Amino acid sequence: MQCPKCGHSQASDTECERCGIVFAKYQQYLDRQREQFHAAPPRSGLSKWWVILLLVPAAYGLYHFAHSSRPAEDNAGDLAWTDEPSSGDAVIADYSADLDLPRNVIEEVRNSTVTVRTLLSSGSGFFVRDDCFILTNKHVVRPNTDGLEKARRQVETQGRSVHDYKMKMDEQAARFFIECPRCSFEQYQKFLRSMEKRHDQLKKRYEKNQRKLYDASYNLDEVIVELADGNEIVVSGFETSEAHDLALLKLDDARCPAVRVGDARKVAVGDRVYAIGNPVGLSHSVTSGVLSRFYDADGLIQTDAPINPGNSGGPLVDRSGRVIGINTFKLQGVEGIGFAISIQTAIDEFDL
Repeated sequence: MQCPKCGHSQASDTECERCGIVFAKYQQYLDRQREQFHAAPPRSGLSKWWVILLLVPAAYGLYHFAHSSRPAEDNAGDLAWTDEPSSGDAVIADYSADLDLPRNVIEEVRNSTVTVRTLLSSGSGFFVRDDCFILTNKHVVRPNTDGLEKARRQVETQGRSVHDYKMKMDEQAARFFIECPRCSFEQYQKFLRSMEKRHDQLKKRYEKNQRKLYDASYNLDEVIVELADGNEIVVSGFETSEAHDLALLKLDDARCPAVRVGDARKVAVGDRVYAIGNPVGLSHSVTSGVLSRFYDADGLIQTDAPINPGNSGGPLVDRSGRVIGINTFKLQGVEGIGFAISIQTAIDEFDL
């Protein structure tokens, strides 16, 4: 028998020959202290939740062009989550009047650019008409869900980590005075608080992801539009193209600042162009480059203007401030080769 307080080994299992404690009473004392200082919250129902979807970056591998490209869509990583958006016509009825006056033609287009989010993805869009029709990419509002099985495994692993840490905490608490016979009760309390803090952090993260996954499993079609003034609107329906990576959204009963439409065929190779969007969450950012080539047969514009994750669906603008394309993807493994779908293709597709 080993004394749980001083560690002395002996044959008797009643009383310690060295420190004199009565083993049964000392165990009762430890039990009372654990109830007071080591009460842990009940474990989450892991078996109930592990099969629910985990939000994953839908931006990764959503769209491929010629087997070597990917859309410039934002990761949803701990993902593209948002607080409950505002809704109702009053939010956008006077939208144009709430914006700062643009100081140049690029800021004018920026005021017409929006963030487009689902629970699995994030991208950009812009008002193509003043009755609040929004153009964006189809892969922004219809993200690929190939990564969801991986996500389910991730949340299951998180749940196991919470469970395993709780068991480790209980075991170490029970053996505290065996491993540290000279430690004080204050040290024991400090040890417990440290372990409990870490357990709570793991548990809260796991439960947070559970809630997000539950929401994602039932709200995959919900699209949220964030305006340049920060207001958010839920879009209940949208139209997508079968032939092109394009989607058309509509905000009801409002007037919005529409872009001016240009023509990529009238822009010379080497002329300056601007990509506007929300790369990696940097709202309404502007990058620039040149028009590298126009593929008339495919309606594709090649540019070296940086098209980063989150730029998908945003406008490609010429130097006069006219939109000539919808930023869509960049080639992987190389620098400075991005593509936009021409605005004429979108206008013809949706009869705008």
